[in-house]
Amino acid sequence: MYLNPAFTGGTDDSRASLLHRIQWPKIGAVFNTSVFSFDHNFEEYNSGVGLMVSTTQISEAALKTTEIHSSYGYRLKLDEEWAIRSGLQLGYAIRSLGFSQLTFGDQYDNNGLTGALTAERFATDQISYLDINSGTVIYNKRFWLGVAGHHLNRPSQDIVRIQGQNRLPIRFSVHGGVRLPLSKYEHRPFGRKYRQNYETEEANLSPMFLYKRQGNFDQLDIGAYFAYESLVLGLWYRGIPIKQYVRGIYNNESIVALVGVHYNGIHVGYSYDHTISNLAGNTGGVHEITLSYLFEPYAVRHGTKTKNRGGLPTPEF
Repeated sequence: MYLNPAFTGGTDDSRASLLHRIQWPKIGAVFNTSVFSFDHNFEEYNSGVGLMVSTTQISEAALKTTEIHSSYGYRLKLDEEWAIRSGLQLGYAIRSLGFSQLTFGDQYDNNGLTGALTAERFATDQISYLDINSGTVIYNKRFWLGVAGHHLNRPSQDIVRIQGQNRLPIRFSVHGGVRLPLSKYEHRPFGRKYRQNYETEEANLSPMFLYKRQGNFDQLDIGAYFAYESLVLGLWYRGIPIKQYVRGIYNNESIVALVGVHYNGIHVGYSYDHTISNLAGNTGGVHEITLSYLFEPYAVRHGTKTKNRGGLPTPEF
């Protein structure tokens, strides 16, 4: 749902997830992000609903943003193989800045910080705004391609307005991938004899990409997931190596490695971003851990055959 509201309700039943991300711990301003989400699929209505709560804080600057988003996704079946999901996401955000943790020019003299109070005055230390996001994805059981637009209403995030409003640019993204089966086997779900055996993948490879652009900045992630039974491994490159932001500075950001496991609906994943830009060796990389739970479908819980719900073929992490 964070990537594209169209993914809302993209599972057989319900899903709850918790994510924590620590970015660049070796520099002064550590970026900490936590996200909780829950979504549910209403198969009979071809619809999904979801809720996402996220908090981002820059430690040294005491800048904190808390967002609550509700999502709705709808699936339109094109034929026996292809479907389109579209989603709308409405959010409310609160952004605050702890001015008491900052220092200003009038608090310094030739000997350094004086300890005196600043004469600076601010009308407020926080603002709130509405946020509108939307997206669409077309897919079959092996392939998906999606587009999304975030901040469609271009809200203002300014706490201190010096030269008028600075409206947040729209973030546009396109993403896709293909799930390639490497081997298959048959098994009986949850070990109950009266349930019908079905064929599932023992191993698969999923090459994927994500391109996003916001204002004058853009970024490309390209890589793949490898899944074998309950183990998932991922390797990604982030950057656009042929692009220079300024002369001599290329758009190379990081190499990302991921490992995840899942068992009886519980999914645990860890990823690490190794910085390869000019900041290499100075950031401490990026650490991200994910914990999620996929609820057992209602039909399976009650011993009946599960329908082919046209679920998305995207990886678990």
